[in-house]
Amino acid sequence: MILFARFATMFSFLILNLSAWDGELTKELKQRSDNFSQKAPPEKKKLYQEATNTLAKNHPFSSIPNTGEKMRDGTIYINQEEKSLASFWQDGWLIITFYRGGWCPYCIIELKAYEKLKSEFESLGATILAISPETEAEIQNTKMKAKIDLIIGSDKNNTLAKKLGLAFTLPENIIASYREFGLDLAKNQGSQGSELPIPATFVIDPSGTVRFMQAEADYTKRADPEEILVMLRLL
Repeated sequence: MILFARFATMFSFLILNLSAWDGELTKELKQRSDNFSQKAPPEKKKLYQEATNTLAKNHPFSSIPNTGEKMRDGTIYINQEEKSLASFWQDGWLIITFYRGGWCPYCIIELKAYEKLKSEFESLGATILAISPETEAEIQNTKMKAKIDLIIGSDKNNTLAKKLGLAFTLPENIIASYREFGLDLAKNQGSQGSELPIPATFVIDPSGTVRFMQAEADYTKRADPEEILVMLRLL
């Protein structure tokens, strides 16, 4: 399941034809997914695929802010300080990416892709803001290990993700599977550890209007930052 929305501009025809964008991030994510499919035990592949299918079928994707709508404001924590989303978009274009955690290899690939293009976004007056339900200590570990210098906010208890319609409850068998490879989500998030955000990307203009949104039930797929750069340059 994919909920996908595009910029409403005079370049809409071109934008819509970017839906099959095959940028560097898209290629790396596919390679990682293909490797997992080749090497993972059949029961694990079935478990994760069934969970993804159930999420795609049952999640209320229509509750997520869509193109042309005003973005819902909310707060995150950065360096133990509470920050509002509005304080970021008031300074210019804002690219928000929600990711599951530093334990997720697909998320790390995505963050590194944004890090690589950070200066290009900044040259267009855009700020990249990554958001995770992890504790700030875990976020700092992620930044250090992955050599990432992006702004990353902690969404305690998935409060903002819930407000934006992104949060979902993990099935018990998925939580148990995570524990098998050493991931304690409760410790990782400093919460009950039973929820995650759907990976999602928003582009917000300085008025607080959503100009692009992509939300994926399939955690192996993400909006490609190269595509977003193209769209920003067309404005």
